[in-house]
Amino acid sequence: MNKFLTILAIFLLATTASASHTDSVAVDYKASRKELVKTLKAARALASDAAKPNFVSARKEIEKAKNNPLYKENEADVLCAAGDVENYCYNLERNKPAKKQSIDYTVLYDASLDAFSYYLRAYDLYCSSPSQAGKSKSKNAILKKVWPMYIATGGLRVNAAYAYEKKDWKKSHACWDLFITSINSRLLRDASSVNDRAKSEYRMLANDSIINHAKYFRALTSVLAEDHTTAIEELKEMRSLGYETNYVYQELARQYLITGKTALYEQTLLEGTKDLPGDAWFPQNLMNIYLERHDYEAAARIIDALLKVEPENPTNLSLKGTLVELQGDSEEALRYFEKAYGIDSTSVDINSNLGRVWYNKANLIETECFDRRQYTMAEELSMPYYLKALYFYQKAFKADKEYCDKTIANGIRNVLYKQFIKADCPNPQELIRQYNEVSRAYGMPTFNR
Repeated sequence: MNKFLTILAIFLLATTASASHTDSVAVDYKASRKELVKTLKAARALASDAAKPNFVSARKEIEKAKNNPLYKENEADVLCAAGDVENYCYNLERNKPAKKQSIDYTVLYDASLDAFSYYLRAYDLYCSSPSQAGKSKSKNAILKKVWPMYIATGGLRVNAAYAYEKKDWKKSHACWDLFITSINSRLLRDASSVNDRAKSEYRMLANDSIINHAKYFRALTSVLAEDHTTAIEELKEMRSLGYETNYVYQELARQYLITGKTALYEQTLLEGTKDLPGDAWFPQNLMNIYLERHDYEAAARIIDALLKVEPENPTNLSLKGTLVELQGDSEEALRYFEKAYGIDSTSVDINSNLGRVWYNKANLIETECFDRRQYTMAEELSMPYYLKALYFYQKAFKADKEYCDKTIANGIRNVLYKQFIKADCPNPQELIRQYNEVSRAYGMPTFNR
């Protein structure tokens, strides 16, 4: 009997504890719900205060709501309130001219971007979640607010252009991306269905040419932001669309090269050579790959095909000269370089190539004389060639704004040193000045005497 009473007591105690826990959960739920409603109401009130709107505090209230235990099941309401806060900010800013105040466009475009982003997510949740089926009032409120703002910003394209001007590549990309991804959203389809004018505006924004233009700038801002992974994916999509094909192919190839995907780089150059036969950029870069591999036969096929189409193209002539030079015929190479120079005397590469050929000729003569211990003759015979090399190297230096080809600097420095180091040099200080100017430009040691 005592045992039975003990078990009954334990059972009653457990039941009572369970009931107390349930009551506690219910009280917590109610308190959290009450706190969430209060927080969202405060956010809207702070943002819409006609006398002194406080958007900083309003946004803090939104963040507070996101930390509420009931956030996930009320996410649509929180996002809708966040959209309202940014919409108040946007409208306050755009109405400043009526009060003879200047618009802060950064605030204007940031607020409209954030407002649309929040409304888009909230509306999707209202429509897709079974628990939000009765929120037609909230949905209609979003539709009423979002369309005028969206049209006024050209579907956020104005925001994107403003960020682009400011060189804020990531934000510009975010605007282009949102325009593209939202154009077929339920929010825009429903918002544009209210009247014929809205339908017409929506059809215009959803036009393929506008979307392709947006995709082009989205890819471009990825490139500028140096987000290589995203840029590659977006450029691949652009390539399939056939929009701005030359730029897309070239930039896709560059992105592969930057990220070390050399096989894909070469493949893209081959595809560009085939698909864009009028653009020499692809075969020229393809030839450089073959030259690096010492695959002179493949390089010759490429360059000869280019010269057949454009026999007077200075870049192609210079490439042919490089190929011939690598195959050991410096005299034939010189003829190609000189022909290229006659067409374009300002090219960094052509001047550098000419400087290298003359420098190598001088060095060969000097070495042969040194081997025979003919030191005086070495200088007499080699210096005229060294001076020719200096002339072309200095022209290359003046045209080289990036200062990335250190062979130019080495050629100039070596020839100048050979001159000013001699005891009978008539103008050593001027030559040292030139030596140091080149050295500083290319980040190389200067000479102190």
